[in-house]
Amino acid sequence: MKFILSALLLCLPLFNLRALTVVGSRSLKKTVVWRDVVEVNGPVIIEASGKLVIKPGARVYFSTRPESPGELIVYGSLVAVGEPGNRIILTAKAERAGFWDKLWGHNPVVKQNWGGISFVNAQAGNEISFATVSQAEVGVNISNSLVKVSNCEVSYNRVGVKIQQRSGGQISNCVISGNQEDGILSLQEAAPEIINNTFNNNKTALRCVQSTPKIIAKNIFSGNNIGIICRYPGAAPLISRNEFRGQKETAVLVSMSAAPPIRKNIFKNNKLAVRIEKKAQSEISGNIFSQNDTAVILNQGASVKVTKNEFQNSRVRALFINNSSYPAVNRNNFSGNKIDIETGDHQSTDYEKFLRANQDKRAENMASRRNRAP
Repeated sequence: MKFILSALLLCLPLFNLRALTVVGSRSLKKTVVWRDVVEVNGPVIIEASGKLVIKPGARVYFSTRPESPGELIVYGSLVAVGEPGNRIILTAKAERAGFWDKLWGHNPVVKQNWGGISFVNAQAGNEISFATVSQAEVGVNISNSLVKVSNCEVSYNRVGVKIQQRSGGQISNCVISGNQEDGILSLQEAAPEIINNTFNNNKTALRCVQSTPKIIAKNIFSGNNIGIICRYPGAAPLISRNEFRGQKETAVLVSMSAAPPIRKNIFKNNKLAVRIEKKAQSEISGNIFSQNDTAVILNQGASVKVTKNEFQNSRVRALFINNSSYPAVNRNNFSGNKIDIETGDHQSTDYEKFLRANQDKRAENMASRRNRAP
């Protein structure tokens, strides 16, 4: 018997035993540290004088019960910094199975989202890194605050990250996937930097409404319904050096007088690469469009410069122009497209003649160069 007891005691360090902390609704007015496993069964408010530190490897489970939803509301500061091999998990708690669930052998399940993390006029020094934020109504909600979010997975929320009211900071090196509505929603003069992220399988990966992120660069967009939406005056971020592959509807949609420059991106195998409409303005330059159904649609008074792009192997058309849109189209290369440039039924016939004359002139110049070649 003593031998068996000793053997069990020796094996204890092999088990991943974690201390459990249960937290109800409360306010934090000084520095508090969470580690191991934490259950949050109501709103936790970090006051302006308070600070919450979440240690690497912590697992924080938030209640989803309507009468006591778990959430973090930050007026002070939150530092949730994990490590590459020891990430922090912030997610919904699976509620206990009811009688009928138990009868049928069902395990505890998450039936709705937890509240998420909200920064409201927060103090300096807020950071979330090497963490997973999932199954929240809004995973990270930043209002009039500076927050750094890096090396995180933000997945299966209704909205992944929401930034508004002159908020800033940086979202970088994150995987933002499977969010029901928006991966990132940027509103009301918010100006974050969005760099080196991967957006997969969101309904809309990134939506900018009257907001100009400082830069949207070096991101990968794949398998989303829509990659980027920019709408209304004030939405004019630089969209540069991104890759858009396999968007189900549109890679970049610009509308309602928004004016983002779109430069040096790669658009491949999207249903529609770029759509600019409703008096929006843009510069489309230095991009590579390859194997899309349609590369660019300009519609309803779009005012656009289309220059120095490569249009390759479009399955339907490279460029479609309609409804009183009069772009400046020059110094582009068209190759292997089913149709290079097409105008719609509601486009000016004079403009169509002008485009055709330019196409004919370009063809003559190319033929002349070939004839002069040794």
